[in-house]
Amino acid sequence: MNRHTESVFFFGYVVPFLLAAALVGGVFYGRARLQKTEAKRDKAWEEYITTAREGDSIEAQLGTPGRRAMMKYWDECLSKEFVQNLTQNLNDIQRRFSEDQLEQTELGRPAGRSGLAGNSENPYTRFKISFNGGYGPIQYALAELERRMPQILLDDMKVTAKAKSEKGGALLSIEATYVSWQDNKSR
Repeated sequence: MNRHTESVFFFGYVVPFLLAAALVGGVFYGRARLQKTEAKRDKAWEEYITTAREGDSIEAQLGTPGRRAMMKYWDECLSKEFVQNLTQNLNDIQRRFSEDQLEQTELGRPAGRSGLAGNSENPYTRFKISFNGGYGPIQYALAELERRMPQILLDDMKVTAKAKSEKGGALLSIEATYVSWQDNKSR
């Protein structure tokens, strides 16, 4: 091969082939990177759409009249000191009734573990409350206490009939043990 044909072959075929191969390789490499980026963005977009739908659903629930205010109230209940809040609520409830209708006989902490929350890792407190009184006032007191303190859950209840009161009404004695879930932020 002479110099002329060698240069024509080299610059006419080899160099253009190498440049074309490099260009095709670069295109495939760039395309693979773009596809990878597109897959990441598509996944992120799907997660965003899912999260937005869930957020809209929660907002719709909170948009129901009174729901947002109730959530705010529950957050305030969890942030208050538990014993003080419990005592205040019990005093407010008892003011509605005379001592003949409703009498609180005990407020304390029961011994032993909770069957309901004992295996949970969430922080909780147990308390036991006892009342003597009529069926209606006791029922109202327990329901009102659970309404005012959404973090409490009935763990155990014992109901016994007592003798009739001086005014002729039947009396009940109720011992209720509650579990109060504590705020995880306070850990």
